[in-house]
Amino acid sequence: MDIDTLNVTGRTETGKGPNRRLRSQGQVPAVIYGSNEEPKMVALNFRELEKALSKPNAETNLFTLAGEGLDKTTTVIREIQRDPVTRRFLHVDLFRVRMDQEAEFEVPIHATGTPVGVREGGMLETHLRSITVKCLPGKLPESIVVDISKLQVNETLHVSDIQLTEGLTLVTDGAETLFGVHAVKVAAEATEEDAAQPEVIGKKKEEE
Repeated sequence: MDIDTLNVTGRTETGKGPNRRLRSQGQVPAVIYGSNEEPKMVALNFRELEKALSKPNAETNLFTLAGEGLDKTTTVIREIQRDPVTRRFLHVDLFRVRMDQEAEFEVPIHATGTPVGVREGGMLETHLRSITVKCLPGKLPESIVVDISKLQVNETLHVSDIQLTEGLTLVTDGAETLFGVHAVKVAAEATEEDAAQPEVIGKKKEEE
């Protein structure tokens, strides 16, 4: 896995006012925590962060930090707060990881193939888009690809059905459903049911 670098600068002020000023200067407030170390408040360059997160699965990738005595510190993004309207970054939580220690990571799930049930008229439902695994940072995959082509109508694929690569331990409950294919009510059947119902207007006329 490629590890991108994010430059950081320190910050001492907190609160809406200082954070708003930082964002107006092209900076994004962030905090670094984890590995039994004291949390550290920093700021990230907006454009640099935007570019890094434009890559596939970037929000689950590892990042090396540079600056403020944090050189070669490896982190993973735990949370990104965005403005609900503009979607601009408001705050980022970075979690420290050690390359020689296992940690929990959220990994995106990508489905491949068209289910048999869908080709027969069923509808695919996606229940989970990511799962949590435990592994060494160097073993962390960018995503997990799941073949759903054999799913038939009224069949489901569970987390426990995933074949994990060596070095990954499943944290998400294996009983959780990932994907399911469900039958769709045929329009013709609905028309027949409607035709079987008495016409209300006609019935009123007959009663009159």
